[in-house]
Amino acid sequence: MSGLIRDILFPEDAVCAVCGAITNEHLLCSGCRAALDREALAYAGRWTRPDLPDARSAFAHRDIARDLVLMLKHQSVAAAADLLAGYMMPPARSLLLPPYTVVTYVTMPESRLRERGIDHGQLLARAVARRLSLPYAALLKRADAGHSTQQGLNRASRKRNLQGLFAAVCPCDGTILLVDDVITTGATTAECTKVLLEAGASSVKVLTATSAQ
Repeated sequence: MSGLIRDILFPEDAVCAVCGAITNEHLLCSGCRAALDREALAYAGRWTRPDLPDARSAFAHRDIARDLVLMLKHQSVAAAADLLAGYMMPPARSLLLPPYTVVTYVTMPESRLRERGIDHGQLLARAVARRLSLPYAALLKRADAGHSTQQGLNRASRKRNLQGLFAAVCPCDGTILLVDDVITTGATTAECTKVLLEAGASSVKVLTATSAQ
């Protein structure tokens, strides 16, 4: 089937992004949406990790939640950001964020941004800020020279690899909510938290769509 005929017969909004079923729903069919609801409910008692007391996640990094993160991150499916942000509201509220908390995000490498066209972390942070009615700002910049990918590294290696990678773009104040797609060892968020605190933030809370542990 040619791309043109496929788009006419099965427009993007009429096909489930996960299972490919024809649907009247947006992004996910009713069956996949129900499965995602069950994933969120199953993880609701584990928003926190003992090693990361100031971090919250909405899902375990598997199944449909993982599919949505990968769509957002690698396929530039921007609609996944708003869908995930909705499920991130209960864990976000459990952080008891003070008024005027500023929402920011873990910045993407410039080379990857040029390749993908969107910064998935920025889209997710903006969607979270909008739903929480909180201000959003890009507070971190990234210097990619000399830093390898984090994929496949253990916590100690990730921590060494991240040294000097992030810097604050301006002085900070008050509480910062740092948003990201997935938290694995916590090394990236720990480095970003350190940078934001050194820039003047009084505290940094972390909110991610999924947790890999």
